Amino acid sequence: MTQVREPGTNELIAIAIAPLTQRLVNLEGTVSDLLKDKFKTTKSTSTSELPKSTNLEELRDKVLMECQPTDRRKIKKALNSFIASI
Repeated sequence: MTQVREPGTNELIAIAIAPLTQRLVNLEGTVSDLLKDKFKTTKSTSTSELPKSTNLEELRDKVLMECQPTDRRKIKKALNSFIASI
């Protein structure tokens, strides 16, 4: 009989921050594009008008909605400290 183990804290955090990591990669690409264009006056359509912290908080809330209720507290704490460190 195969036993299924529960994911550890690091695995839960990795799953939870995957969308945030992808968002940061997208932002890095946007910044790179802006540098290539030498800050032309036209705005990039891929950037949002909202501050970055608001976007990250929205992503955090979406991630928490997908988490199991028993894992939310640990993941929320990790995501909040991650957002604060940026």
